Amino acid sequence: MKIERLLIVVLLALAACGKNVETPPAPAPGGGTTPTPKPEQESVPTVEYLQFNPSSAHDITCTYDATSGVTTLVTTGNDPYIRLHPFTKALADEVCVLSFEYSTKQGILDNLQLFFGPPEAQERSRFTGTLPSNGTNWNSIEYNLVDQRKDYAWGGSGDWLRMDFGGNPGITIQLRKICFRALTEEEAAAEKAKEERMADHGHLADELKAYLSANYTSKVTQVEVTTSKVIIQGTCDGEGSFLLSEVTPWMDVTRPATHKHTTALKEASFRVELPRYAEVDGVKYDRLLSKWAILKDGETPELVSRGRYADIVAQVSDPGPNPFPTKKGVGGVGILNGENDIKGLGAKSATMNMCLNDYLAPTPVYGTSEYIYANERYNIVDAQASHRDNVMYQYEREGAVPIGIVLIPQDGRNSDPMTQRLTHPECTGGYYAMPDMTTPEGVIHYAAVMDFLCSRYNGKGNRGRIGHWIMHNEIDAGTTWTNMGEKQPRLYFMDTYIKSMRLVYNIVRQYDPAAWVLVSFTHNWTKIDEDYAVVSQLDDLLAYTDAEGDFQWGVAFHPYPRDLTRPAFWIDDKGLTTSMDTPYVTFYNLEVYDKWARDPKHFYQGKEKRLVILSENGTNTPTYSDEDQALQAAGACWVWKKVQALDGIDAIQWHGWLDHEQEFGLRIGFRKYGTDPQDPYGKKKSWYVWQAAGTDREDEVFEPYKKVIGISDWDEIFLD
Repeated sequence: MKIERLLIVVLLALAACGKNVETPPAPAPGGGTTPTPKPEQESVPTVEYLQFNPSSAHDITCTYDATSGVTTLVTTGNDPYIRLHPFTKALADEVCVLSFEYSTKQGILDNLQLFFGPPEAQERSRFTGTLPSNGTNWNSIEYNLVDQRKDYAWGGSGDWLRMDFGGNPGITIQLRKICFRALTEEEAAAEKAKEERMADHGHLADELKAYLSANYTSKVTQVEVTTSKVIIQGTCDGEGSFLLSEVTPWMDVTRPATHKHTTALKEASFRVELPRYAEVDGVKYDRLLSKWAILKDGETPELVSRGRYADIVAQVSDPGPNPFPTKKGVGGVGILNGENDIKGLGAKSATMNMCLNDYLAPTPVYGTSEYIYANERYNIVDAQASHRDNVMYQYEREGAVPIGIVLIPQDGRNSDPMTQRLTHPECTGGYYAMPDMTTPEGVIHYAAVMDFLCSRYNGKGNRGRIGHWIMHNEIDAGTTWTNMGEKQPRLYFMDTYIKSMRLVYNIVRQYDPAAWVLVSFTHNWTKIDEDYAVVSQLDDLLAYTDAEGDFQWGVAFHPYPRDLTRPAFWIDDKGLTTSMDTPYVTFYNLEVYDKWARDPKHFYQGKEKRLVILSENGTNTPTYSDEDQALQAAGACWVWKKVQALDGIDAIQWHGWLDHEQEFGLRIGFRKYGTDPQDPYGKKKSWYVWQAAGTDREDEVFEPYKKVIGISDWDEIFLD
């Protein structure tokens, strides 16, 4: 009976979603209908599947075949989307699962994005993940939209769903059997478990807040990691017995009852030596990654100190200082027709994506090499390592400082074992994932691939040096660009992120003591357009720094214009100020970053300005007209003049060196699309501006763009 009731609920709910049919036939496997039931058979109310509204199509064509029930969509531009017809009746409360089948011979490289309208707004949308190619097969897809129905009060009569199919033209995708259904009993139970888990995350965030502000009197004073040992020193204050607790990255410091690896402390002032390498929770482990805290022993252990990571780490190599030769850089430069744009532009720094799931293979097969980490074998993909070696050679040859961006892409790799191993278990999609810091297996594989990269690119062996590591991408957009699940409490998210930062920092400092790890942000500041406010996350980092010891972390900002599509930010962003309460920081008001960086309260160990770079930013050319190119070039002049004058900003990497079809229709590079029919990969006006920046030709090349901006002197672009 439960199944029958569920079916009736589903079918009745579907009736609210499309055209109502009084005596509807059941859908046939091919998308058509079966014969009408005989009169003596009991009719079950049902409905036709949902259909798209062709008049709502943008950069996409829509053709519906009534016989097969198949809709064929062909993307024609860089922003393809289309709406379903509005609901004629409200969805029942239980109806929360969007279901459909699709077929495509081409991969939808970007995330499918759902908009829940009206109104149609970015904050009322959800990225669902990539739809991989599947040849002529039909794949079934289902999305649980419980949160969206609750958060947006969505699903009423007249509401509609918009589907955005990535950013690539020329993709053909077929869909059928589009409908909504109710949660099954198993799904309802999973939702309840999710609610309980999220409530627990909220409790943990509260515990972390108390932990960061507590006045503990016991203290771990120093942690030294030698080649073979970990030496922990500290003091215990008060009566009773005390324990030294090893807090691995997959453990929560605020929950001492779960701490399994403890050592009894016999004196108030202690010095404990432990082997550096050990088997911990079933994995071969390097204790370099742990932090250490003091517990008061008892039936319920009590945390009586903050955690402390390694202060001193044995050096494998020390390549020395690694400053940027100049502030001029670029993002992801390659060689085109034998021409290297690093040399052509005179760029002295360049970013590169380090996609960790590309480097590891689950088993030793042809094309992999053995890498030993923490006395365990890991399998490195030779082709990926060789490719990175070649890119590094290009950068180093031209004197450009490489900047690695640590990423775990989610581009249709759900079945890939290394992606599964490295991805945070609560990841719900997005473009990139937070690493799995919750399990021993996830942490140890993450550490292994980072140890491989940090040891390989430490300036020795003619492979170059990566001494700047950007940790993931735009973490204030926590469900899109560093996904570890939706609606995570901020401190819970940041605690996981800081564990990831610390893991990479402790590994890289063995090979390069001058290395920096950098946090990545969008152009938001106090405004929460995504998931978190940048200022709040920076404050969290400073609080952890104060509580658990400082480390060399800096900031990689992305100060795009507020509207990424409009290049004249000096007009559109004019209301922004240099106040630390400003909602956004764009090219217009870069002085905010400068003020933050030069504030001694934010210095590394209170003495050294933190590294601040603008690692991803640019202005768009809506078309390749001379006017639009001039607007982009004027923006490049503006940002260069500001960055040169602001001592708090150490470098800028313009993103990217060429226009890319997968960037949502944006044309923010220095070169045109390779598919441009008139001038493939042609140099835009901005290319020549960036080439001249910082040279004796700067004033000459920049001069015409004052008129474009509407100024007579470059001093006019600076804000008080």
